[in-house]
Amino acid sequence: MPPALTVWVGAALTYLYTGWADTIYERHDRAHHIFVAGCALLFVVLTLGVLFRNQRASHVLAIALGSLFISAIVTTTHISAQTSEPLAGWVTSKQQVTVLGLITSEGRTKATPAGAAWKTAEVQEFVMASTAIYDGTRTYPIELPLTLEIGIEYVLPPIGTEVILTGKLGQSFRYGNFAAAITGVADLRSVSQPGVVDSIADSMRNGLREALMGIDPRPGSLVAGLAIGDESAMPDQLRDQMRTTGLAHLTAVSGGNVAIVLALVVGLCVSLRIRLVGRVVISLVALGFYVVLVQPQPSVLRAATMGAIVVLSLLVGGRRAGPSILSMAIIILILFDPSLSIAWGFALSVAATAGIIMLTPVLLDRAQQSRVFQRFPPIVLAAGLLTLSAQIATLPVLIAMGAPISLGSVPANVLAMPMVPFITIGGLFSSLISPLSIPLGHVFAVISSWPAAWISGLASFFNSWPTFTGVQLIAGLVLLGGVVVVARQLKRKQVLLVAPVLLASVFILRSCNPWLPEHWVMVTCDVGQGDAIVLRDFSDSGDPNGATIVVDVGPTPTLINDCLNELGVGTIEAIIISHYHRDHVGGISGALRGRTVKGIYATPYQEPADQFDYATAVIPAGMRIETMQSGQVWQLGESRLEVFWPERILTDGSMPNNASVVLIFETKGKRILLTGDIEREAQQAIMRAHQPVNADVIKVPHHGSANLDPGFSEWAGGSIAVISVGADNDYGHPSRESLETWRGASTFRTDLQGAIAISVGDSSELQVTTKR
Repeated sequence: MPPALTVWVGAALTYLYTGWADTIYERHDRAHHIFVAGCALLFVVLTLGVLFRNQRASHVLAIALGSLFISAIVTTTHISAQTSEPLAGWVTSKQQVTVLGLITSEGRTKATPAGAAWKTAEVQEFVMASTAIYDGTRTYPIELPLTLEIGIEYVLPPIGTEVILTGKLGQSFRYGNFAAAITGVADLRSVSQPGVVDSIADSMRNGLREALMGIDPRPGSLVAGLAIGDESAMPDQLRDQMRTTGLAHLTAVSGGNVAIVLALVVGLCVSLRIRLVGRVVISLVALGFYVVLVQPQPSVLRAATMGAIVVLSLLVGGRRAGPSILSMAIIILILFDPSLSIAWGFALSVAATAGIIMLTPVLLDRAQQSRVFQRFPPIVLAAGLLTLSAQIATLPVLIAMGAPISLGSVPANVLAMPMVPFITIGGLFSSLISPLSIPLGHVFAVISSWPAAWISGLASFFNSWPTFTGVQLIAGLVLLGGVVVVARQLKRKQVLLVAPVLLASVFILRSCNPWLPEHWVMVTCDVGQGDAIVLRDFSDSGDPNGATIVVDVGPTPTLINDCLNELGVGTIEAIIISHYHRDHVGGISGALRGRTVKGIYATPYQEPADQFDYATAVIPAGMRIETMQSGQVWQLGESRLEVFWPERILTDGSMPNNASVVLIFETKGKRILLTGDIEREAQQAIMRAHQPVNADVIKVPHHGSANLDPGFSEWAGGSIAVISVGADNDYGHPSRESLETWRGASTFRTDLQGAIAISVGDSSELQVTTKR
């Protein structure tokens, strides 16, 4: 274990020291420093323990330090390969180049980095591995992972196709370790067709999609997700529910899927009486093909590496060497791809595996000694303890990330786990048979969809269960521990008196928000890639709760509902929809849920039509959406809200974005400017029509899009700039241009700091508090 930890720490510290981590992962933040420091501290503690207990301590220490040195060298070399010339110069200058390479992933539709939210199908994105790059004068043998963005008019080439294309190099905005992105493709030609293995895998993927046609998209998409990791057809609502309830890992192909495949293959080998060496060879071949089938994503490579080590360990009698297998997988994966050392996904995967390996046997042993748990069926008890072990082990990482922790996560996973093997195996059989017989493949797909419907129902049911922040959960665990200690000193009847106290304490902890200041006037909710802002009149002589206005409601109902619950908002004076893009209006039903809403107002431009129709369909009967115009003024207690834009509908640029409602909220002598998603054209029109507003706080337009006027920041003012943006979004928000434009202000981002609260202190000074 010490070499594995030092390899991990060495790679992470090298990335942090060089600053390259900020380029690879925009979500790299202070919490990640804490996490890396924790890893380093753990290594020191383990090493000191070895020094005092092991006579060969010097050998272990030498190996660990050697691993640290090797890891730093490998990571430095890796960074150098991605930042050396001529590639770095090409990326900076957006050089036109011709690239020869291999397509290594299926395409997905996305918007361009500076594109509008309503242009979600304008570009297809692939991952490719370059072989050579020609800059117009010379051909360079450069082999690096790249992302490729091409227009929807191109036919998607299958995985394994060697292509030659011409385009511009630039920075890749896709979450992952990519050297550059190729955009503006003018020509794309296939040089060679995929090999036999890639062709078979492609036909299996397409066959499963065809076999799933006609099946309810909720369970159908889960079959594709669990079997081959294909989430492209998953409805957005189900995707959000899976994420909220902690079930999203089921469709991200990982260790569980690999274990099911290996168990199936080994079981068939045993039934055919194949010897151990033959089982190992066949298992490794099957595992390799499964990686090709589901595509070599980071989670797949992690799981496959660990699975391969487990299979090989059978040859050397390493059946019980769980920690050694995990440590070897960490070393191999990080030396192969050092960027994993700063990836939250890798930390979660390692923590979950470590919990299963080390904690499950202990819990299972204790449970089997208990009279209560002895009554449980062994498979149910094992499934529950496996899930609980993984949840406990990943808890510190989730807290460091600032991720919400659902109370229903453990029961949802326990109830879902028994169905996972049936869905995975059924989906795989469907993908195997479909290329030969679609009707027979459809039969397997239908059978697999039955248990998938169970998981879909669990995601819907547990989605409404409360979520906790890390601070609340830690406080709850401390309280629970104290109650248990006290209860052990009491008699049985007295314990019954303690139970109501514990239950009441849970609700108190649920409602308390240690991060939220008392006198907040504005909160930017963390709703992912979208906007949701809550304004409050906190008047000295008025209602202590204040009149509340919600400006935009984010993309999904759950996130805005959770935010309003956290703020204790039960009555809303007005919901204002700046414009009808989904990331601003999609959560309207969540804002309405269980609350009194006095009015709904929006931009006069009612496009896109489908989102306008959605909003009008979900609002209560008898309520209508009123349109807003420039010049309207509302008085809220001692606060004032003025509509600044739109004065007219612009036909240039994105019409919905440029028709966004722009507001100025004045409270306690401070001015807050909310800009919706206005782009360059609207910004210029507003500056021509109005004098500078000299705001104190500004909500940066369009999530920090590059489509801006450089002079708008000076016109708007603002010592505090807030960017509402989703982590790892496909648009490249916030852009470097936008961050540079607002560099004079203190900038806060929801993807890095979570929800952001603005308050005005007794000295009329603005104060900013973030949830992370």
